[in-house]
Amino acid sequence: MNRGKNTYRQNRGAALVCRGAGCYTKEKSRLGGAGGKSMFTGFTQETVDFMWGLRFNNEKSWFEAHREEFQRSLNEPMKALCDDIFAALDGEYPELGLRHKVSRIYRDARRLHGAGPYRDHLWCSFEQPTEEFAATPVFWFELSPDSWSYGMGYYCAKAVTMAKHRTRIDRDPKPLKKLQKLPHRN
Repeated sequence: MNRGKNTYRQNRGAALVCRGAGCYTKEKSRLGGAGGKSMFTGFTQETVDFMWGLRFNNEKSWFEAHREEFQRSLNEPMKALCDDIFAALDGEYPELGLRHKVSRIYRDARRLHGAGPYRDHLWCSFEQPTEEFAATPVFWFELSPDSWSYGMGYYCAKAVTMAKHRTRIDRDPKPLKKLQKLPHRN
């Protein structure tokens, strides 16, 4: 997409609007996103405030007192964003058979190691269904109180997969060098 100008792309009753580095959807029908779900309208200052609050008050009593705020300002918008992105991907590439999901706010209690019971960030992911999820590439978007990120990668790629990637890069390094020249954010 052209990052320097406003760009619009039609998709299933919605337009994906990109301004600068940010994208959002504009509702084009009264039904909303896929299956009549609400469409993503953006994250708000309430979202950021909630996430900072959770980072500094990561305990059950604080979270329970702010559960409705979590649902309204973070969880529901993230699900709407995930649904909208999925609808666009599935509309363009239905043959991939992608699935999408939003992470849980709860940490794995077996691995707290002094951290609080809740994550101070949330992400959504898009992947092909497989029994070996860790060895399959995944697209993701992640939001935390002080940053956001997106990309594609593996949780735990197999050695043979990484060897194939390295061989391909060694054979033709130009695509990787082109990616290295793209602007990135720290």
